[in-house]
Amino acid sequence: MTMEQTIFWDEPINEPFQAKEIKWIEDISAEQAFSCEPSPDSFPITGEEQEKCIKAVTDFLRQEYPSDSGNWVLKHLYRDKGYIHATLKAVKQEYQVFQRKIKVWIDPKSFQAVNYMDSNLMLKTFDDFQRPDKVTISKEEAFEKLRDLFELKPYYVYDFKQKQYVLCGKLDCKYGVNAANGRTVKSLH
Repeated sequence: MTMEQTIFWDEPINEPFQAKEIKWIEDISAEQAFSCEPSPDSFPITGEEQEKCIKAVTDFLRQEYPSDSGNWVLKHLYRDKGYIHATLKAVKQEYQVFQRKIKVWIDPKSFQAVNYMDSNLMLKTFDDFQRPDKVTISKEEAFEKLRDLFELKPYYVYDFKQKQYVLCGKLDCKYGVNAANGRTVKSLH
């Protein structure tokens, strides 16, 4: 379920969050399978459960990110493998390609956050990368530089509706354009 709710709080919780080991529920008995008993993951999240999840997420943030009130948006709540998953994204994103986000696992019985994963560790690996130079050429200009270098090759693709291979074209180019200086360069592949 899509939420789009910014999380605010007035007071932090001054005790550290204690993550618990997650036990994925994937086993079902033969009786459950043959009786067509629905998976607990297939049930919708009710309004009351939604409110309890928002409280669990808020309390988690108050413990683990106490000075970040208003900095996180609850984007999604959904059930999977016996837990309710809450996806949060940072309001202000520092990285252009990857966005900072937190996944919080909530126990559906106690409505307490049990564990979480923050993408910040992965994003920090990009801190040492050099920023790209300023783009000085438009997409249209780059296309014109490459126009005569494109290769169109015959390529057969299986069409499942027709149950046969159909002749298509594969468009490829062994060159690219450096967006900072406009020079055509040969690719490494």
